[in-house]
Amino acid sequence: MYYSPLSTNYLYSVPTANLRERDSNPTAELDAHSNVTSHGQRGGNANGFEGDSNGLIYQLMPTHNAIYSYDSTPMGSGQTIGFLRDTRIIWPDGASIGFDGYIYMNINQVSLRCCA
Repeated sequence: MYYSPLSTNYLYSVPTANLRERDSNPTAELDAHSNVTSHGQRGGNANGFEGDSNGLIYQLMPTHNAIYSYDSTPMGSGQTIGFLRDTRIIWPDGASIGFDGYIYMNINQVSLRCCA
């Protein structure tokens, strides 16, 4: 599972097997902590993540009006790179890969609210 704490610019992963054995293994939490992998900086804070069947992890980057990707395959570069950037992508908040193979994202636009 790939994740990032809300206020950091780093991408991490942990094997899901370590997360599933919590009830059957008294040291499961320690095992999970010791198996966390840091994949380095990703260029900004991500608001949401989605993965596809090709091993790409998509990271929605609201401060850059963009989606970045990380290739998690063994032959991948190990780097986060730009996937899509457009000024119309205002605060991307969540994404899903559809049955048609396209990536669909929510555009929150919370930053456009005006205060009276």
